Amino acid sequence: MDINTTEFANLIDEIVEQKVKKIVKQELNSFGNVRGRPATVESVNLDATINVQLPGETVVISNLKNKTGEVLATGSEVYLHSLSGLTNAYVAVKI
Repeated sequence: MDINTTEFANLIDEIVEQKVKKIVKQELNSFGNVRGRPATVESVNLDATINVQLPGETVVISNLKNKTGEVLATGSEVYLHSLSGLTNAYVAVKI
């Protein structure tokens, strides 16, 4: 298989980009930075916690605190914040 210089350079660029993304992701995870994810309000509980669904997923994440300062309703578009995964997520922003 022959590969020309341009194809070889493009291949190297792709490999380097993938490696850099992996390293950056690992470093960000180690710092515990706040991460954000869009979601849609599935329902609002009697205790004012919120159940949401992430785009393209069927699982509902339940009992999240509403820290937006706004009244949310079923169908509201929101943004979740979390420090490490969704186990400590909360509703941060109403979009």
